[in-house]
Amino acid sequence: MRQPHRPAGRSTARRRVTGGAAVALLLLLAVAAAPQRAAAQDVKAALTLDRAVAENQYAWSILPDRPTPLSLKLPAGQTAQVTYTTKYQRRLLSTKFTVAGFVNFTNRGNLPLIVSGGQVTICNGFFAELNATTKGAPINAGCSGSSYSIPLRRSLNPPKSAPGGQAVVPFEGTVTVNRITAPTINGNGINGPVATAYVDAYLTTGGRVVSTPQRFSFDISPGQENNRGETAIAYDDFVTGPIAPLTIFPVATSGNKIPDGLGLKIEDTNSYTYTASFKYVDGQTPCNVPLTAANTQRLYVQDPGDAPLPEPATTAVTITFTDCKSKSGGRFGFITPTARLNVTWGLKKTANVTSLRVRRGEYAAVRYRVEATRPPPKAAYSLSGAVFVSPKDGVLGGKPLDVQSVTVSGAGGSVKAACQLAGPDNHQACPFEGLKYATTGLAPVAGELRAEIVLKDGSRISVPPERFDFTKLAPNFVIGRKAEITDTFSGPNLDAANAAGLAVDWDRDLKPPGGTDGVALTIEDARTFDYAVRLGGPAAKCGRYRLTNTARLAPINATQAPITASADVSVEVYGC
Repeated sequence: MRQPHRPAGRSTARRRVTGGAAVALLLLLAVAAAPQRAAAQDVKAALTLDRAVAENQYAWSILPDRPTPLSLKLPAGQTAQVTYTTKYQRRLLSTKFTVAGFVNFTNRGNLPLIVSGGQVTICNGFFAELNATTKGAPINAGCSGSSYSIPLRRSLNPPKSAPGGQAVVPFEGTVTVNRITAPTINGNGINGPVATAYVDAYLTTGGRVVSTPQRFSFDISPGQENNRGETAIAYDDFVTGPIAPLTIFPVATSGNKIPDGLGLKIEDTNSYTYTASFKYVDGQTPCNVPLTAANTQRLYVQDPGDAPLPEPATTAVTITFTDCKSKSGGRFGFITPTARLNVTWGLKKTANVTSLRVRRGEYAAVRYRVEATRPPPKAAYSLSGAVFVSPKDGVLGGKPLDVQSVTVSGAGGSVKAACQLAGPDNHQACPFEGLKYATTGLAPVAGELRAEIVLKDGSRISVPPERFDFTKLAPNFVIGRKAEITDTFSGPNLDAANAAGLAVDWDRDLKPPGGTDGVALTIEDARTFDYAVRLGGPAAKCGRYRLTNTARLAPINATQAPITASADVSVEVYGC
């Protein structure tokens, strides 16, 4: 029996492939066809990898420790201190590879070679075949672990070659490699991963070409432009608890605390530990009742990709102050500055003529101008918030105060607050809104509000002043910032002119849309449109025609009503 021909050896030449770069990696793979066809077919396959793009997918999680202590009770004159630790963890979830190249089949047999299909298989790294290929020991095709297949590109005209010739078959695909736990992998990315690849192709003659696996690797590092979820903004904020009047906020923090509301950009796993201090404030802090210090940790992941978004975490500490010598009082719960900008639009429509004579068969032009004006917006500043009214000692279950009125003053005006029903601790919230800030300057600055509580028995309670600041406040929204504009010829007049053969043409790119089909142009600033309308033509009948052209501007989400502006032109056709 004739023995099948075996190749003398195989090349292990390789080139490192860097993620995101297009480089060629030539893997010479010695292969042999099935034994019964060995005499007729002898195939050598050369695999070239000319593009490799790697994309790391990271996932984030929030891991807060239990605050220390979780609950404490102390006299009103002492300071409560609580230690918080939160870990924001980043881990590599997967790596997506997009690879492309081609397989060059060399026909060393005496039969025509036609490739009908097949695939390039990539074995995931850190498996037995890697050690074998590294040491140069021959192994069979196949993966001992997970594998990823990229099909050879199919064609209506399959690649073929005559004996002694070559056939080139391209391939391209994307595979996702899950994170591998191994000592050679760090938290910043996969150093590799080392992988092997082999070709498994089919011929139209029924033969199968399977190559020996060859080792190759990717060089992947953090900071690549196409990575997903690599960075995040971490937040750690003290927030209002389930019962607003029973919420306590720290008076100071020490240690590694992310500032409330600001956030901090992080690019890897980080832990933050800090100590928060809480104090009793006479007339403002409830006494002999459990107060809640609640803080929330959250992450805003930038370009998260396919990873699940981290759930916010909330921790709560209970603090009770005793031995208080408090009295009835009130305090500002919160103050919210608001800035609104109100835009008032203007519209003007003109034509260079009001009447026009044109000889039949000739043309004349009318030039129109549409001017949408938007002067600087007018600013309106106001304040809203709430005043909390406390009963004597603030004891849970004590008798609430009988409030007659609450007046909030400052910022050049005053407003009444409307008190709600007392809560479980008999504190009353009295919200207020619409306190206009009167200023003669270009913009308001910082100031303070005061409040006076009048009880039904005639006694009065002064609320300590509370500061507010407009200087760091961006406008909450702009009223009427955008508008829709159209410019339309009167339907009846235009129809009558067209019916009489009068041609009416214009450049549609220079004119606002007609609006007859519901289409309008959205603008955000002042704008001028200049365009010309050509009138006349050989089919025009002699007579007089009136063309009415109307522009319409409608502010969006505004109190200003839509406005219109028109221009009439009388056209006389003579010479019939």
